[in-house]
Amino acid sequence: MKFTSSSLLKSLSACSTCAIALLSSINPAQAFDLYFGEDLNFNGTGNSRARLVDATNSSAAESDFLSRFDFVGTETFDSFSLGTSGSIDLAFEDAATATLSGAGRVSDMEKYGVHPLSGENYWLTNAGQNNTFKVDFDEAVAAFGFYATDIGDIGAKVNLELSLQNGETQIIDLTHNQTSGQSGSVLYKGIIAENEDELFTSVRFVTTNGRSDGFGFDNLTVGGFQQVKQELPESVPEPASLLGLAAIAGAAVLKRKSSQAA
Repeated sequence: MKFTSSSLLKSLSACSTCAIALLSSINPAQAFDLYFGEDLNFNGTGNSRARLVDATNSSAAESDFLSRFDFVGTETFDSFSLGTSGSIDLAFEDAATATLSGAGRVSDMEKYGVHPLSGENYWLTNAGQNNTFKVDFDEAVAAFGFYATDIGDIGAKVNLELSLQNGETQIIDLTHNQTSGQSGSVLYKGIIAENEDELFTSVRFVTTNGRSDGFGFDNLTVGGFQQVKQELPESVPEPASLLGLAAIAGAAVLKRKSSQAA
């Protein structure tokens, strides 16, 4: 069998195409990387509902979210005076400054199922209907994580509305369960942009059924794109390794065809 330069080029081209296809399949353009944990509360009813002592699921979600950073800023609201309301300015080192605005105030109350997650204070807010609760950033950010207590307990499903820097809007589900255990529940949600097209400039809390929902908001973490660890998981081969595999495959094709030609 005659082995021509044309057939050699076709073989190498096929190997390159396979390598490109393999790279595309393991590293596709992804949507936001989401972290979620929720601990329902069935300890009593109404105002007498006891605070959850061990919020295992939400704590694990926070730990996984924070593991994506070497260092990131978190606001606990403990530096603000009780009763502070309206718009407040927040600063997150190496990320951005932010303005938190809408219905709400700094509180330390532990009643109706709301309470702080660390320290003594939190932001007691209301979202939905005529109430707007949002966080605006002075520059696009990549990460947004927080705790919410007693959220989604009156059938008012709460979502997050992200305003992307490219002008698009992204809606992300927040409350996943709709049960009696929502009252006094603890929830953690973390959002990380996987590429620069997903960077966002504001986050607004909205309800899907027109009803308002009051809840506690605490431990707000914000990170810039440069703060996010971008390395591939250990189980996924590095692109250079894949190209090496392609070269080996190409050499194998050449050797096989040379033997056939002989």
